[in-house]
Amino acid sequence: MFRRKRRLRDYEGPDFLRKVLEPKVYRQFGSEDFYELMFFFLLTHGRSSLGSDRGFVSSAVLKELTSQTGLILNGERVVRSAITDIENGIPKRAVFTVMRGGREVDIPVVADVVGLPRPADFVAELYSTFMRKANTSLRIRTWGITRLKIESGETGIHALLPFIFFDDDTSVVSSVTLDYARLREPEGGDELMGVRELLDVFSSDTAANRAAIFLGLLTLGDRRVTDLLRNYRSLLLPHEVKEICASSSQFVHGPVVEFFVDWLEDFLGNTDDERFSYVAARVQRYATEASQHRVVMELQILFPSKPDRRNSVPVGIWSFHEFGQKILPELTRMARRVAEPGALNSAIAAWEEVVLSGADLGTEIATKALPFEITEVARFLELRGESVPANDRD
Repeated sequence: MFRRKRRLRDYEGPDFLRKVLEPKVYRQFGSEDFYELMFFFLLTHGRSSLGSDRGFVSSAVLKELTSQTGLILNGERVVRSAITDIENGIPKRAVFTVMRGGREVDIPVVADVVGLPRPADFVAELYSTFMRKANTSLRIRTWGITRLKIESGETGIHALLPFIFFDDDTSVVSSVTLDYARLREPEGGDELMGVRELLDVFSSDTAANRAAIFLGLLTLGDRRVTDLLRNYRSLLLPHEVKEICASSSQFVHGPVVEFFVDWLEDFLGNTDDERFSYVAARVQRYATEASQHRVVMELQILFPSKPDRRNSVPVGIWSFHEFGQKILPELTRMARRVAEPGALNSAIAAWEEVVLSGADLGTEIATKALPFEITEVARFLELRGESVPANDRD
């Protein structure tokens, strides 16, 4: 006997969310209905996650959180937690005690009874089904719409967490990581709150694609972020380093190139480490990309990003020729310290060619720079009280 495929609209009603978020139910949905369910879940999850403006969590997550040790709540370490209100076996309220300014402060958290029926393993199962039913482009589309909902205030930043924790595609995870870091509202004056939270996820080894989280943060190009990443790169496994070094970005950021150059220093005592060759190859590839990227920039991100304003301030801009003059002495110094420079010599040769054949910033801007790069140069010079000649902007 033919059985009609279940549809999302079959489950309308007050207990809708709890019914459809059962694996035996949602696995039967077709792609279109499941896409609708996933999007609805992300928006609800974003509004009800710990740390959102409403201060709600699901009852299941509330119960799980109160059993954890070393929990960080909104950037503060919890020293004590307890469920204070239970109705029909369902936790409805808890108090988390954090240390703030040398004294203990209680933070009450209320449960949203229509939230997740199970804790993190449930979200993993749901997202795993989403990946099977939705290809990469559809997941990217879902992320893009979710980001717009966050920017409009219709949901919270935590709607992005399922992508970051459970997706395994590098393009998805790195892009969502970038958004989370930029959109996360600062707390306690800490502009890098989102970056620090993502580094906690990275170092906890609970995400499906740690390399993509690291790559997303690196792509920000902000020196404050690359300085933080230096303390975490030793945690990367060889295959993760390979994936990060094989990536490319739309623009070349000075602090990122310097990050890779500095990273080579970590392996000078063991140049046989395969990670050394991956990093050296990435430094070399920056030189060979000079024909596509005529300008090396340093921007400082303004956190959080807002759709109605500029979200970065130019700090420095160089031609590849000028930037090569900055980093070549460091590369040469490192090569002298090792018996077998190997891949490092190839990187040096590539940058020497850029320095010898390159031009200064003014010439590069006038002849080859992209419109975005010209705009950033103009903003940088404006901040210094200078201007780009009119013929250089054409």
